[in-house]
Amino acid sequence: MLAVREVDVPQPGPGEVLVRVRAAALNPKDVFTRRGSFRLLSGGRFPKIVGLDFAGEIVGLGRGTHGYHQGDRVFGFLSHWSAIRGTVAEYVSAPTRHLAAMPRGCPFEDSCRHLALPVAYLHVHELALEREEVSDPDPVKLGPRPRSRG
Repeated sequence: MLAVREVDVPQPGPGEVLVRVRAAALNPKDVFTRRGSFRLLSGGRFPKIVGLDFAGEIVGLGRGTHGYHQGDRVFGFLSHWSAIRGTVAEYVSAPTRHLAAMPRGCPFEDSCRHLALPVAYLHVHELALEREEVSDPDPVKLGPRPRSRG
């Protein structure tokens, strides 16, 4: 069961932006989380939030936010298990490292429909940053890993 509730507009923290959500995507992960299949990762308390992927316009900037401006059209995702709120909302606060600029002329709905590749890229980039394999804004090249012969 899903319930609609009124909540306060989130305030962006340092390095975050406030996005007016224009489109959101639900994934199989949302279904499994709501069923309790990921209890070890998401915790056992219910109700659960839904939605990790979103597209929208930036309407607010947190302290120390660089590279984005109010009015920018972006798409992105909320962090895996640490999200307090879901993207099925009017507004979402998200770290800039989880965002990408939308291509010009791309409808918001198409951004959410085709988030698979950009979100995969952002996940890879975030993981590389966490492992200190790249420094932020180094590009991450997706492709096959080199193999050794022998």
